[in-house]
Amino acid sequence: HPNVFITQPKEVHFLAFADQHVHFSGPGDDVTINRTAVTHLKDYLSLYDSSGGMSARGDASVSTLYFPEQSLKSINDHFPTARLVVVLREPVSRAFSAYSYLRVRGFEPCGDFLEAVRQEPDRVRQNWHYLWHYVEMGRYAHQLRPFIEELGVDRLKILFYETLSENPHGAAREIFRFLKVE
Repeated sequence: HPNVFITQPKEVHFLAFADQHVHFSGPGDDVTINRTAVTHLKDYLSLYDSSGGMSARGDASVSTLYFPEQSLKSINDHFPTARLVVVLREPVSRAFSAYSYLRVRGFEPCGDFLEAVRQEPDRVRQNWHYLWHYVEMGRYAHQLRPFIEELGVDRLKILFYETLSENPHGAAREIFRFLKVE
């Protein structure tokens, strides 16, 4: 949309990790999230330098939903009128997609998806990047509740990935209405 700006890269994780040192310890975390997360407000705002007069601006970081307490604090501190679009994918498909993504890139050491799921509690305890939290990342009700309670439903648009896939134009129209762009 000509009046919507998304940062490049699209997943910068600022809302979840503002003013923090990102130090996940899983395979590849040192060259991915630990290196790419934007944690300083000045750096985050600079990503919007080329947004011009676009009325809707944002990023697309899944970490925002997964870390609601930190993200809501960042929103309240820096963007108190922000509106959030959340796209939820069927949890098992999302988990397997994350596993496949990490496996293809050579980061996921486990060759069996179900075994990787069984290892999740250890990985969480060892502070592996949340992308390895295959089951926990799909617990949407737990993640959404704080956003609904604090922001209210008028500042939160929830869609399902299947809707976006099956009717992209209709889903886009819903999002544009929510963002108040023509």
